[in-house]
Amino acid sequence: MNSIKIEISKAWLERQPDEIVIRLDVEANSGTDKETEKAVTIQELLTERIADMKKTGRLRTAQTYESTLSSLSKYHPSDLPLSSLSEDMVRGYEQWMQKRGLTRNTSSFYLRRLRTVWRIAAERGLTAQGPLFARVFTGMERTRKRALPSQTLQRLMNVKGDNEREAFALDMFRFSLFSRGMSFVDMCFLRQSDIQNGVLTYQRRKTGQQIRIRWEPQLAEIAERYARKCDGYLLPLVKRGLGDERKQYMRSQHTQNNRLKAIGRKLNLAEPLTMYVARHSWASTAKRMNVPLNVISDSMGHTSARTTQIYLAQIDPGTIDETNAQIIRYLERRDEG
Repeated sequence: MNSIKIEISKAWLERQPDEIVIRLDVEANSGTDKETEKAVTIQELLTERIADMKKTGRLRTAQTYESTLSSLSKYHPSDLPLSSLSEDMVRGYEQWMQKRGLTRNTSSFYLRRLRTVWRIAAERGLTAQGPLFARVFTGMERTRKRALPSQTLQRLMNVKGDNEREAFALDMFRFSLFSRGMSFVDMCFLRQSDIQNGVLTYQRRKTGQQIRIRWEPQLAEIAERYARKCDGYLLPLVKRGLGDERKQYMRSQHTQNNRLKAIGRKLNLAEPLTMYVARHSWASTAKRMNVPLNVISDSMGHTSARTTQIYLAQIDPGTIDETNAQIIRYLERRDEG
């Protein structure tokens, strides 16, 4: 049994109070932890995590938790008390995602973020630790890189699209391809001021690595074609004054990918055509042209910061630019067959 120590100063006792009342409300305090656990919901913990990430400027991470909250809310529209988080519930959530056609990597993505907020709750004493996620997949499976063969890429160079929207989607695909497989998020936030002395310089949003690309005529042609529609950025993918720019980027990516997939179906391509395909098609083409792997890796900003410094000391920037120019000329060459 826990002991209770009460200290009363001598000066106070010398006042000779008529009555001393000490009240211990044991029942009110008993089971507080359990009641707190029931009061907190998983949705509240995710919302709190999102706010913390935004407060510290980690907007990309905040967005991943927003996606998790959205997914969980579709699985269980009403609030889920923290006490309801169990092995069966987590397993049921995973099975629900798989039935909706999500890949194992995607369901793992959501489960890992759910596991993070659960661990934070355990550290705060809101729930107990346990093997809640032992029966679900929270790892990363290696995925096959979706890259198009050279002949298909050459064919896409001459496809016009059935309307302006398809033509725009194809131009964005080509821009990524001609800029060494630039990721879509980086394309969205390019500025005209990023082009100086014939060089496009930008910082990868995913890794923070600075990339320098020679401003090839093919890139300039695409950018100039849509210059009138741009609002603060190099390409008309995100516009100022239209709300959250990150959400604009996500909607734009979804839209362009849907248009590209429709084009791919018309062309009877074996694989769905997306912006992601452009990035890996550049790397695949470079590899087929016997470009050293370290050049490919550095060109795309794939390497870690430490490895990048080693590569940069070994690779002449002109080598990378010439590699990209050769790939562009190769892809634009008309198939004589």
